[in-house]
Amino acid sequence: MNRDISRRELLQQGTRLALAAGVSGACSFPTAAAEPILEYRRGGMLYRRLGATDLFLSALSFGSHINPSHRIGAKHGSMLDEKGQTRRDRHISKAIDYGVNMVDTYENAGQWKPMARLVRTRRENTLVSICRQFPNFVGKNIDDAARLFGHVDLYRIYVGDGSGMTDTILEDWDTMRKAK
Repeated sequence: MNRDISRRELLQQGTRLALAAGVSGACSFPTAAAEPILEYRRGGMLYRRLGATDLFLSALSFGSHINPSHRIGAKHGSMLDEKGQTRRDRHISKAIDYGVNMVDTYENAGQWKPMARLVRTRRENTLVSICRQFPNFVGKNIDDAARLFGHVDLYRIYVGDGSGMTDTILEDWDTMRKAK
């Protein structure tokens, strides 16, 4: 049979052959086949299940980082000038057209509103990840993002090296648990 196989399939087949041939020696490997990782391809894009969720993420996603040559200062952090934003919007739209289904967007890069505008008509097929980078209350941050995007699929709290962690970290985790 002449079909391409993934590295995962190759390793699984090699392991099965080694176990069947008794190569395992004194090691006691389980002989039952591991439950396969759920993934599928559509239009050339590979999608994989995220952990134990029902979310399938494209192998590629689009982040919120911005081109420094088009960066201009803003109240919180920076944002793109008009030329840079137009270029970024074009890249995101093309990525979504090619099957990218996850976008990760930061509020400090001024990308929430432009990203919300771009995914609005494709929201059912686009997963939105946000990251809190300012010392806002997590609940307010999630509410603000949900108003723009309709809902939030993934949420991260940026804590850097941990030295900026405060007594509110448990409150933040509890709020995220409730938001789920």
